[in-house]
Amino acid sequence: MPLVSGRAGVVAVATALGVCAGAASAQPEDYVDLGVHAEPETLNLTVILTSAQAVQWYRALLPTLRQEGGFLDIRSSWPQPCPEPCAAYIWHPTIIVFDAVGRAIAFDFGSNNEFQEFMLSFGCADPRPPVCMLREGSMPDEGQWLCDLRPYSGQDGELSAGEYWIAVGNSIHPVQGVPWGAASTISPLNPGRRVDFWFRIQPPAIPYCDGDFNWDGSADQDDVLYLANVLAGGENPTGRWADYNRDGNEDQDDLLALVHTIAGGGCP
Repeated sequence: MPLVSGRAGVVAVATALGVCAGAASAQPEDYVDLGVHAEPETLNLTVILTSAQAVQWYRALLPTLRQEGGFLDIRSSWPQPCPEPCAAYIWHPTIIVFDAVGRAIAFDFGSNNEFQEFMLSFGCADPRPPVCMLREGSMPDEGQWLCDLRPYSGQDGELSAGEYWIAVGNSIHPVQGVPWGAASTISPLNPGRRVDFWFRIQPPAIPYCDGDFNWDGSADQDDVLYLANVLAGGENPTGRWADYNRDGNEDQDDLLALVHTIAGGGCP
């Protein structure tokens, strides 16, 4: 769906410009409206801040996201290899999620490591694969991959249906006692302005049934063998729920449901 500017009400491109500096004290007036998401969807977004201490705001209307169904995963990405100029990218990108009355409920920040990224995950605890990317200067067939081993498994809690606000910036932090309070500690002279991130939503009414159980990037016979081994009492390194058809039992019916999905039959 198109992204909409909160103040002007016009269609915006995926690159959203930062509009607020310092700590907010009221509901943001300038924002990108991510709207309502009734289908599984991933939005790829780019923020280019107008200044080092600016904050880009997003508004989203989210469904109820619980451990048993529905999820929201958000993650920034560090380009590999880094395009020139690398200094334009934020080295400590930070995200803060606020509820409808401006209370900060979750935040994360890039740790100045090889990933340079933030990550949040709400709702469903059935793990989704962690992120891997090529090490700078390497080729895919060399196998020099960087892998963040944190899966997405709802570790930032559940969300009730409603309006949420998302702040993205450079080294920002929640301001205690200030509604929608987000302030940056970065130097005004810092050149970092850009961060790319994605926003992945899975509504609870639509089952999450990714057939790639072993997280090798493909949904195929190897995943059937993986689940069969788990159902037989074997190890489950990915942590995926063996109750694939969500009937409350881990049994042969889950294996048949996975075969059905991999064959193109859809979710159980």
